[in-house]
Amino acid sequence: MIKLLLSAGKYPAKIRIAVEAFEKKLPRLSRALSAEPWRLTAAQKKLLPKKMHIGVQVVTDRTMLKMNTAYRNKPTTTDVLSFSYLESGEPLFPHEPVGEICISYKTAATQAKENDLALADEFCVLAVHGALHVMGYDHELSVRENAAMHKAEQRVLAAAGIKVGLTGRQLPHLPRGGRNRKANR
Repeated sequence: MIKLLLSAGKYPAKIRIAVEAFEKKLPRLSRALSAEPWRLTAAQKKLLPKKMHIGVQVVTDRTMLKMNTAYRNKPTTTDVLSFSYLESGEPLFPHEPVGEICISYKTAATQAKENDLALADEFCVLAVHGALHVMGYDHELSVRENAAMHKAEQRVLAAAGIKVGLTGRQLPHLPRGGRNRKANR
């Protein structure tokens, strides 16, 4: 069973209600993610604890800019970054997360408006996208991988009553060389 856990934090009043609504949807998303297959190597699968969690943080654009610059060498903000702790090949202690997801609330708010979604639902879309990256999905590898990730997003988000995932908004990406695997978008 995988569990998405929202990190405690002080959120601005303008987004606090959306963060609370998002947090209420996390158990349903966690159950749906648990039903999805992991796309990891055999060695990485051996590292998975029986009970696991992925940390989720809602951050400012300023924080996201710093992370995107540091981990992906892209000096711009982005909507979501995910970090898998399974890629190192080192065993995890049972209390450690298998990964982390960081969501920019300002970028999420802009995208929610553009896609006619509630901000809490956009947080869900971005959390699912990030969680699937932690689980080994990568829409940037090939058109086929993009399709697999898109289908997984759709199944998980349907459990929360959300119709369009992040990969559904984008054209399929073709493989790119030289990607930094530390952080995925």
